[in-house]
Amino acid sequence: MTRKLITGNRLRTVFKRQKSPTWDKNYLPSILATREEAPDISRASILTPGMLERRFHCLSEPEKYLSIFGFYSQRFAGAQEQRMMPAHPTPHPLCTMPTVIDKRLPVLPGTLAIAEKIGATNILSTGSLPAENEGEESLKIILPFFSDILWAIREPDGSVNKCINWNIKDEQDAFSLPAPQRRRGKASAESDTDRTIARHTLERLYHEEAGIRTVQLGLDQLDETFRENLRRLFGQHRRKIGLDEQLQGALKERFATTLQAGVPPFEVILDLKRRHQFDIHDARTFLWQLIWRRELRVDLFSTLLIDRPLKPETIDPLKKYADWFRG
Repeated sequence: MTRKLITGNRLRTVFKRQKSPTWDKNYLPSILATREEAPDISRASILTPGMLERRFHCLSEPEKYLSIFGFYSQRFAGAQEQRMMPAHPTPHPLCTMPTVIDKRLPVLPGTLAIAEKIGATNILSTGSLPAENEGEESLKIILPFFSDILWAIREPDGSVNKCINWNIKDEQDAFSLPAPQRRRGKASAESDTDRTIARHTLERLYHEEAGIRTVQLGLDQLDETFRENLRRLFGQHRRKIGLDEQLQGALKERFATTLQAGVPPFEVILDLKRRHQFDIHDARTFLWQLIWRRELRVDLFSTLLIDRPLKPETIDPLKKYADWFRG
């Protein structure tokens, strides 16, 4: 993705935000999904996932959909979006994860070392970091790159000792093609392609040096119906509902029974509504939340409609896309 040129005070802000990136509510991405900072051609958005105590900044539609899938998976203990990849070595990302006991982690090498290793220093750019105090000179530096999403992986036993880096594009083919530009000569086009491949190679090796696997994901790899279902579920997953514990239990049991019987969920809601006083919208939200939490396993590759029978799950999406979560 083409990002806005980061210079001057904006560059200093980025380094301040990313001085020691945490995994808690205080984390700030290098680039915010705001009009001032997001790429001009992007479709930036801000998510509010329940697993985080902060807002999550996405700079594209693919990032939004794939982030939602990551939150749905419940595989992760934390996320850092738009993380800076500086030219100099920095500590391993998990050094600031409180639950990580073993702090003897490999460092991130810095983009300069990797660029020199693969013979691609030509893809690095320089800029000036303004002085913090009056009278001091600005510092000439190599401009950082930025990754899309870095996840902290939660193991089955609850421990956290690995990360995985998701590099995200509109299409899988985009990882070998330069961003759309004005018509240029054949030689220039070939040069742009080489730079694009070098840039993604650099990101992969940069993380690999610290034992972090990079997964290159195109939105076209994620089933369209599945991702739209997740978007709908995500929109309801944090909504407060006014159903008591007993009513929630009754609804959950009936939803599970009628899922196998092929009865529309709305009929369940209307039937219980005749005997209990509750908001129909709360019951519908509760249904979506059960599905989001994977407590009611339905076919997410078919459109979810409350007035039509839901289909039992035949394909577990976490198994279908299991390789994306393998650290």
